[in-house]
Amino acid sequence: MPRSADHVYINMRTDFKFQMARAKKVIFDGANEVHIHGLGAAINRAINIALQVQSHYNDALDIDVRTSTIQVVDDFEPLQNDLEPRSQARYVSTIHIRLFRKRV
Repeated sequence: MPRSADHVYINMRTDFKFQMARAKKVIFDGANEVHIHGLGAAINRAINIALQVQSHYNDALDIDVRTSTIQVVDDFEPLQNDLEPRSQARYVSTIHIRLFRKRV
């Protein structure tokens, strides 16, 4: 997904309050929409943030949700020098939530 000011990428390492404040700030600064993306374990957090942002703006925002699956590659480095590094491909679920101002 593109990197821009109106896209918020949710992960499990960054503080929840900071991520929610970031999503709220996009709308507060005058943008018509904010895109919230979650991957794997961060999907529940992305949904929670989207619903809280919508609630904060008194339901003045509509939600468009899309899900998908992407392939990721894990690279493993051996702990011993005599072993070869290897890679493993796996599939991970993603969610893309678009919060946008309702048309009046």
